[in-house]
Amino acid sequence: MVKTLEPLADAYAKLAWSDVHIKTLIAAITQVEESVTPPAATEDASAHPYDRLFRPLSAEIPTRLAFIVGDAIHNMRIALDYLMSALAAANGNADRQPTFPVCQDEEHLRKHRSIKAVSKMARWFIERQQPYLTGYDRLWWLHRLDIIDKHRKLSLLEHGPPEGVFLTTSPSTGAGDWYMVPNYWIEEPSGAPRLSVVILLKEMLSCATLVVDAAKEEFFTT
Repeated sequence: MVKTLEPLADAYAKLAWSDVHIKTLIAAITQVEESVTPPAATEDASAHPYDRLFRPLSAEIPTRLAFIVGDAIHNMRIALDYLMSALAAANGNADRQPTFPVCQDEEHLRKHRSIKAVSKMARWFIERQQPYLTGYDRLWWLHRLDIIDKHRKLSLLEHGPPEGVFLTTSPSTGAGDWYMVPNYWIEEPSGAPRLSVVILLKEMLSCATLVVDAAKEEFFTT
């Protein structure tokens, strides 16, 4: 088979742009009141060709970090909607603008109005992705957090010990360095997963990418 990304080119571009936002977030976190510290006890300094770590110490979480998180989430969600539009176009519904259905549970998924725009095979494909809270929950949280961010700024909470992050180009030296960065969570009454926001974003990006990749293999190869 000769693979083509053309029908999903914009979806992949949005996923790539989300990855840029994640890298921007990591870099922005390291700029929060940077101070040079010796390598942490848990790090084997001899394993890295770098002689310093940075531990950002912040009394207040900058607002821009939440905005970067929201931008990363929104681009992932749009990528899934672009996929749904491509599936609708392949079913002769190019004039439709369906959203990729993410629901509370499987029953609501089957009743989602966007499902009607795609073929029966595409419907089965979507059902297999389990885009609901009790299924593939990273899709649910991607959807839910995107909705929250559309109406108000996501709230970040600094929690737990800092994490080691490697940057190919550091903001202070221009060279590769290891950093210790704060473990920020998304603090929401909706019950967002209690994970480092960087880890959560990467997991959601991986999830969205897997869905687009699977659709490409099943529907957009010749």
